[in-house]
Amino acid sequence: MSPSQTKSSTHNMKELEISVVVPVYNRSEYLKESLDSILQQSLPPEEIVVIDDGSTDDSWDIIKSYKEKLKPLRIPNSGAGNARKVGVEKTSYPWIAFCDSDDIWLPDHLERRVKLLSKYPETNFSFSDMIPFGPAALSDRTYFNDAPPNWWENLGQQDTNGFFNIQNNPYKKFLSFNPVATPTIVMTRELYDQAGGINSKYSRMPAEDADLTRKAIAIGNVCCDTKVTAKQRRHEQNMSSIEAENFLGKLQILEDHIQHNLTPKECIQDTIKAIKATKNLAVLSAFYKRQYSLKTALSKHIELSDLPFSTKLRFLYLKILGTLK
Repeated sequence: MSPSQTKSSTHNMKELEISVVVPVYNRSEYLKESLDSILQQSLPPEEIVVIDDGSTDDSWDIIKSYKEKLKPLRIPNSGAGNARKVGVEKTSYPWIAFCDSDDIWLPDHLERRVKLLSKYPETNFSFSDMIPFGPAALSDRTYFNDAPPNWWENLGQQDTNGFFNIQNNPYKKFLSFNPVATPTIVMTRELYDQAGGINSKYSRMPAEDADLTRKAIAIGNVCCDTKVTAKQRRHEQNMSSIEAENFLGKLQILEDHIQHNLTPKECIQDTIKAIKATKNLAVLSAFYKRQYSLKTALSKHIELSDLPFSTKLRFLYLKILGTLK
């Protein structure tokens, strides 16, 4: 669907029935805590679709132990993005929520979301703040805290409940900072389909979930809850902790969206600027973290002419050392 098409109309609040999609790959250590956090919601979902993405540990046994409480399916390993896609296709209800198999929902996560959707019934895409925890997390930091100065203030004003009805071209604003963590998304299945769903092309790529987010906010009615309603576990296996690879993922998605006419026309020039800035950040991140093995991936998307002079030198240094190592 083109970004220029009409946004979805107001939904019928009687249809606020939610399916949760949980992709799982080798998460036996954390999976039970995650599933229990969904089942123990103050306002439980109608169904929980769990897709085991070819786990080789005890994850499938844990899933089966929940019996009729879950709607399970096991597939050959194909990456988190494709597992989510398969999960969505197995859902039965008008609303979709996502939770990753190592993350945790706070008990009022869905209850607050239903309250938000009741107040802003035109909404078809929503998210909330999320706090990292675990050995790799920074203390007292949330997703929303990482926004650039005045980013939220320039977006609008939250109401007394802490809800934020985002009307001021979120696609453009989200180019500089993306506050959407997938385990906090609640959206309509209708919008999911209109946006083209999850693209399996990005399934194994860091930042793969940003593809769906950017497509959805381009055509959807967006609201968020500024309260922390979920927790993201930060550990060595987190794809989201790989900074340079995340920049490369963002870069590929933004370039693909322009190529396939998924970028709103009024945001194309801003997206081109964001692509240039992201190229610079990807090189600098790889350089300072000495990730010489990324030289081939960086070279695939970045030319020296794309970079300011100081970054050109660092890129050349990366290429030379990457060849020698």
